[in-house]
Amino acid sequence: MLEDAGAMLLLCDGGGVILEAAGDARIRSRGEENHLHPGGLWAETAIGTNAIGTALHLGAPVTIGSVEHFCEAIQRWSCAAAPVRDPVDGRVLGVVDVSAPSDEHMRQGAALAVGLALQIEETLRGTMLQERERLIRRLLDAAGSLDRDRILVDRHGRRIWASHDSRWIDARLVSVADLLDEASLHEDARVLAERIREGLPDADVEVISEEGEVQGLIISFADRRGGQRHTERERSDSGETLRDRERAHVLDTVAECDGNLSETARRLGISRSTLYLKLEQYGVSRRR
Repeated sequence: MLEDAGAMLLLCDGGGVILEAAGDARIRSRGEENHLHPGGLWAETAIGTNAIGTALHLGAPVTIGSVEHFCEAIQRWSCAAAPVRDPVDGRVLGVVDVSAPSDEHMRQGAALAVGLALQIEETLRGTMLQERERLIRRLLDAAGSLDRDRILVDRHGRRIWASHDSRWIDARLVSVADLLDEASLHEDARVLAERIREGLPDADVEVISEEGEVQGLIISFADRRGGQRHTERERSDSGETLRDRERAHVLDTVAECDGNLSETARRLGISRSTLYLKLEQYGVSRRR
């Protein structure tokens, strides 16, 4: 839709490297003369003030026109950029940029960049929630032995669920905390699993895959109760199930947040609509 619009659209990563370019073919051709093409580096540390690098530096939408650019060679360009943030931890993942050799339509360009960035974030959030739901479903299906403490993490190393004794689990995870913090989309989760096994030799690490793509890990710890092992039947008889634990965890978090459901949803890593649905399933009204 940007063909013949006198502008081009750029998608950049968190380091300011252009990943993709689209839009008016004439403008894209002119942009290549100034490295406005895939592979071009536009971090502030490399080229000074510019919309892509400055949006990354500030973590906010910016418009940079003509002589506001530090580099004289690109002062004929005007650009508007907006950062794309991770829907969970808020870190900047990249930038959407609209660039043109004229500042005539930069207000509309700024609105387009911000709108696209928000749309990407919402798509990422929806994908993340779907992945988390699939992981929890796999955990429920695999939880044949409930006498072991477990933690479920996604492919980024983020905690999705932990068994009731989470403080003990936190103490056990200290030796591999850096591994989980460093995990990213680009790291092979199977390699991560092996490194966790090395750091936690008494733990089992199961890699969860779907259609050949790794989705997350289940880390199970050996029984620490000195042989006083509860069987699955005994746990079932006491009415303690993973769903019961989930309900208790959600309601405890609501209480910790003094009933603020927006903050509760943020801490749980779920949307407010999902939280409302869970509360209804638990028989708890929003007013209560």
